[in-house]
Amino acid sequence: GNVDGRWRMKSHNDPNHNNHNNNRYRSTWIVVVVLALLVGWMGYRHQQQQSTTTTTTQQPKATIAYAVTITACDAQQPEGRHLLDGAAVLAHSIHRNSIRNNDIRNNNRVSKYDYKLYAFVHEDGRSCAPYLKRFRYHIVPSHIPWNISDVRDPRLRHGIQQGKGCCGRGKEFIKLKTLTLTRHPVAVHLDVDTLVLQPLDVLFDALIMASGHDTVAEYNTSLFPYVQQHIPLEQQQPQRSSRVVTHQEDEGPVQTLFTRDYPLAPPHVPPHKVGMQAGFWVVRPNTTAYHDILHMIVVTGRWNQGWYDDDDHFPLHYGSLRISGTLNWYYSHYHPHQMVELNRCHFNTMVDDARLPFCNSNGNSNDNNDACQDCRTTDPSEVYSAHFTSFCGKPWECPREFGPGRERLCSYLHRKWHETRELLVMKERLPQQRVASSFNANRHGTTTAHGYYGHCQDTTYIPMLA
Repeated sequence: GNVDGRWRMKSHNDPNHNNHNNNRYRSTWIVVVVLALLVGWMGYRHQQQQSTTTTTTQQPKATIAYAVTITACDAQQPEGRHLLDGAAVLAHSIHRNSIRNNDIRNNNRVSKYDYKLYAFVHEDGRSCAPYLKRFRYHIVPSHIPWNISDVRDPRLRHGIQQGKGCCGRGKEFIKLKTLTLTRHPVAVHLDVDTLVLQPLDVLFDALIMASGHDTVAEYNTSLFPYVQQHIPLEQQQPQRSSRVVTHQEDEGPVQTLFTRDYPLAPPHVPPHKVGMQAGFWVVRPNTTAYHDILHMIVVTGRWNQGWYDDDDHFPLHYGSLRISGTLNWYYSHYHPHQMVELNRCHFNTMVDDARLPFCNSNGNSNDNNDACQDCRTTDPSEVYSAHFTSFCGKPWECPREFGPGRERLCSYLHRKWHETRELLVMKERLPQQRVASSFNANRHGTTTAHGYYGHCQDTTYIPMLA
């Protein structure tokens, strides 16, 4: 045989041969184990993604416009930082209750609707615009939509010039631009001190999916129990004024949903004359309605301690010469069949206990009017959105206690606001909302019994802005 070492077969007893085989087998097993682990990890990730992003793979029924109005803001001042924190937390609460939500803990309340954020920013608030962009707001530079000097009625013009109430000298009327967001079937205007706690699909479904002939009564049925019930029909839907202001007709679907500000109602005023609560407005965008309202204010409007015409008078109350009273005059007086009043304990709750003249000491009325409902007793699971007014206080006021009967619900709502801020900054930052160098995500104070997540040092709020 061939004895050339280059061709000699190695014996099974050759140690070099055995080492070679062992290394080969060991490498093979390592590859098999790594592949198995990789396949298992990929399967786990796929299962996790399916369980946490179920809603994101669906096509939204529609994209809802959410808008805020910034009439004044200085990012270098505490008030401006508080406002920006409010806008950021509000934006994240909208996200968490939209179809984009990928938080498995919230999948039992999945929305069918997408959203787009808008910020109507007056020139007095433009220094805050860059920060709002980080929270995914589309900035719309805005101004008062008319010249105050053009208002024909002298009393009306004088009242706007005085600037009493919110925001000063008519700047709150910028909120009317919500009607111009016609790329969206529904728009929601919210104040920055509000929080969305559950998807608002029940409202969007009612406005988008209803037929063109649905009446207010049919809306009341489809939205039950979320509408303000037990108000006599002649009070909630007075006969349309004979004085025609707009070109729109009342035939067709309901155009707007809102709550009323019963705590600010003057004595002995029927419910339909109580101003809307201006921090929450759901509406079908409509440029015709927008221009009609401007025409009503500038040309045909008449004012004498409240809006009036030849047929009726809506008495003066706080905000009656602002959005609250103006929109209520437009819809409740001229277009009562285009509006539905929502139950203020479910939507835009302020945790108030309205005490109107027709309410008795038990918070009831002879006709079981919901205006007498005590929102302090509402089950937290039935609250869709909250508005932090004087009843519960602002989250950035770090209140240590609340008024009689409000401790349970106010504490819950404050805790949810601070929880949403915590999720925004520490856990669920959207790519467009990531903190920047001037955005401090690690500042912590003392967590109070209310659950402020370290955002308060005693009663001093620690803003996200450094």
